[in-house]
Amino acid sequence: MYGAVIWDRLYGVPSELGRNFDRTAAGLTLEVDYLVHEKLILSSRFDQLWAGGLRDQKRDGSVLSLQAKFYPWQNIAFFVRDSVNLQSFVEGSPLRNWRNQLFVGIDWDF
Repeated sequence: MYGAVIWDRLYGVPSELGRNFDRTAAGLTLEVDYLVHEKLILSSRFDQLWAGGLRDQKRDGSVLSLQAKFYPWQNIAFFVRDSVNLQSFVEGSPLRNWRNQLFVGIDWDF
């Protein structure tokens, strides 16, 4: 189990934006990995973003992901990952204009 917290702040924002702009943003990630077999890892991950930016356009985001990785060799893994948007759908917001994403791929470490 592991996680990360990040906090950002912008400096030098033009004074014209003043009260309409939130200079801070933060993020949280929590992940749990479980070694089922020497060649198979199951993972779950939660990501939370508290967005900054223009106050009338900012959107927070929450994502839950489940993943399985199979390692046929030490440096190559095949994976399948499903990510679900936990927030309501918002058209025009790259962080929130999707509901579910399924990824299939290969990780190659060298």
